[in-house]
Amino acid sequence: TSGPVAEAQLLALAARSAEQALKLDAAEAFLRRRVDAWRRIGDRGHILEAVAELVLFIGDRSHPDQALAMADDVRPEFADLEETPAGARLTLATGRAYGGLDRPVETLAWAERALEVGGRLDLVDVIAHGLALRGSTLIRLRRGREGLAMVQAASELAVAHYLFDLEGRTRTLLTFQAQWGEPGRGLEMARAGQVIARRLGSRIYDLLMVGNGVSCATRAGEWDWAITLLDEWLQADMQPSYRVELVADRATLGALRGEDASVLLSE
Repeated sequence: TSGPVAEAQLLALAARSAEQALKLDAAEAFLRRRVDAWRRIGDRGHILEAVAELVLFIGDRSHPDQALAMADDVRPEFADLEETPAGARLTLATGRAYGGLDRPVETLAWAERALEVGGRLDLVDVIAHGLALRGSTLIRLRRGREGLAMVQAASELAVAHYLFDLEGRTRTLLTFQAQWGEPGRGLEMARAGQVIARRLGSRIYDLLMVGNGVSCATRAGEWDWAITLLDEWLQADMQPSYRVELVADRATLGALRGEDASVLLSE
């Protein structure tokens, strides 16, 4: 690198690349090094941006308790930056952590705070992610139509502004909802998502399409497609929390076809 700022920027790119390749331990390590790099530089705005991204990442890795603790620890240090782009992103990350802890009241409150600041500053990524978070939470609270409308709006913003990580997240939410009433449509959405993921070279986006895609395919009668897809992914290296769902889906389909699922379940 040509200097400390270039190093910090390179670490962000390295983390992104590792995440897309499903090398999540490496991605987290790069993100932590990025925080340290910005702290050495002393740029408070960039420090907070880096922390917010790390909080989001840890929360999404099924550790929302750790993510929330990190956000709470750093917030007093950067209280004066709450209404800046970096502060808005930490607010959003805090809401996502509460969502992972299944605390919808707090999730909605933090999502609304993020949307307020994001709206004033015209931060499209914060607005889009905030709508997705608010919508998904409303769905969990049985306010399905309102929630789906917000998720759909977030998806449209993501497509219009090339926010591919959010496009994948909202597509996952929409395929999940489709499995109950429109599994054929949900399957089409999952397959289209796989095409996008492979064009982007994103293994994590591709994986997001598997679970709900399989559920939709099962309900739509496309069992062979579902089994082939699961068998392909079960050969891949991934973190255990992702693998558990795929193993359970494959064992269920196998059992329904009279196969012995004991080997898979023994994992």
